[in-house]
Amino acid sequence: MPTPARVRRAAAALLLAAAAAAAGPLADTTKADAAPPPTAQFEKVKLDGGLSMGEPIELAVLPDLKVLYINRGSSAGGGQVRLFNPATRATTVALTLQLDARFEDGLIGITLHPQFATNRWVYLFYSPAVTPLVNRISRFTFNATTNTLDPQSEDMLVEWPTERRLCCHSAGSMTWDSAGNLYFAVGDNTNSGGDSAGMA
Repeated sequence: MPTPARVRRAAAALLLAAAAAAAGPLADTTKADAAPPPTAQFEKVKLDGGLSMGEPIELAVLPDLKVLYINRGSSAGGGQVRLFNPATRATTVALTLQLDARFEDGLIGITLHPQFATNRWVYLFYSPAVTPLVNRISRFTFNATTNTLDPQSEDMLVEWPTERRLCCHSAGSMTWDSAGNLYFAVGDNTNSGGDSAGMA
């Protein structure tokens, strides 16, 4: 896992490359392609393994370098938010959600609030096992003492109707803008050979 200093150096290199490109073409004698950051600035760390980790979808790195990651889960067993602790190099279950995980739905998105260091808020995009069928984004509070997400802290922000008779193309990624607005992708929830007439 890259250290914060290494990440900052890599980001600075990318920003400088972007600034140079925006400034316009240089003379052939000075033009040089931006080199990728040296591989020595990165460390490959195995967070989990085996069948228990499920189908990994996304991850979020906490300020103390612990890693929350989600598996898509199943309708029978639910979906898990799992936590990798770099101090112990162990992975534990932080939360299990009951899901309707047919086709590509399930637990499919995770992001931290921009002020996570003070409010401990984690946002999850998932498909709850409820009727009528919906997808949902909820906020949970992370307990730094137990390294878990408190299920009783769930604050449902938005949910919308969906269908699960046909596959595919569920999304789930979320991100924030500089004003603190949360954006999320839902996908087109259709398939390329069916009702989309080949346009999905």
